[in-house]
Amino acid sequence: ESDLERIYHFVGDPQRFSLPTVVVIDYAMPDMDGLEFCEAAADLPCKKIMFTARADASFAVAAFNRGLIHRFIRKQEPDALDQLEAAIDALQNTYFLDQSRSQAGQLGAHEFGFLRDPAAAAMVQGLCDRYGFVEYYLFTNPHGFVFFDAEGAP
Repeated sequence: ESDLERIYHFVGDPQRFSLPTVVVIDYAMPDMDGLEFCEAAADLPCKKIMFTARADASFAVAAFNRGLIHRFIRKQEPDALDQLEAAIDALQNTYFLDQSRSQAGQLGAHEFGFLRDPAAAAMVQGLCDRYGFVEYYLFTNPHGFVFFDAEGAP
């Protein structure tokens, strides 16, 4: 099976969406509060947004300092839903950059040194922005990238 065939197989597998990249948590929940949830989920690699009307700024600072949340949005803000949408987009991007950074470092140490070049990263991001690509994969035979849009089309 070629690299390209493995990528298409992976992209077509709905199980790849089984792990969340971003979780939105309310502080006031029935069985546990949002902080307890974040403590229980501290080992998960997903990013966490506290979206709440109850907690205050001192709570948010303490949660940030403990590494339990990545964003804090108060529901009372007039643009709270816009803030939430922007935070989800930004944290999804951060999640994927975090995940790919280690892989790029390993590959960049060998024949794919260009992966460590900021200009290459900027070029890939520019293509994503220009054409609406939401995923991309490096393959080695032949060398190149394959990009996918939000509908899963290559």
